[in-house]
Amino acid sequence: MQTPSVRRYRRGVPTLVAAAVLATAGCSGSDGSDAPAAGGTTGSSAAPTASASATAGPAARTVKPGVPVPGATGSPSVAISRAPVVKIGKVAKLTDDVEVYVGRVREVTVKAENPGEIAGAAAAVPVTVRNTSKAPFSLNGMVVTASYGRNHPGDETSAKPSAPLTGSLAVGQKARGTYVFMVPRKYAATLHLEVSSDQSPTVVRFAR
Repeated sequence: MQTPSVRRYRRGVPTLVAAAVLATAGCSGSDGSDAPAAGGTTGSSAAPTASASATAGPAARTVKPGVPVPGATGSPSVAISRAPVVKIGKVAKLTDDVEVYVGRVREVTVKAENPGEIAGAAAAVPVTVRNTSKAPFSLNGMVVTASYGRNHPGDETSAKPSAPLTGSLAVGQKARGTYVFMVPRKYAATLHLEVSSDQSPTVVRFAR
């Protein structure tokens, strides 16, 4: 004959087992939702979504005519122009109020005075600038280049008598400098010169 306490214990066993099963199932469900499966199914399914988002990119913008696009490089506000060639010995206008004059070119022989320079035949070019404007004109921003033959560049040298123009040219004043370029004797008659300045959109040209 079973005592009442034994009967109560046997009736409670199924309830405890059921509770344990539910608790185990709940833990298994939590672990499965937080951690990926052994085969990495969760990670592989998420990857295409991120890739698709990256591939799509931002939506295309509609560009209206005449409206600049941020980051685009626009055209220069001032176009560079090359003036007609004038004969050496004539005056050319770098601006409306600044004149450039190239005097008689002398054929000289220079020595290699600095590293990288060579000795040989050269052309000494006297350049005079006159400022008739209402403001000082910077000579530091002026560039003189030379070519000969079929547009072969004449390398500038600092050998004597080179004395390029520098500094600021006051209103109503003129200044003279000398530029020396390596030019073979047989091409001396084909010398071409160009003078430009960062204060002018015009490039003036001279030829013998």
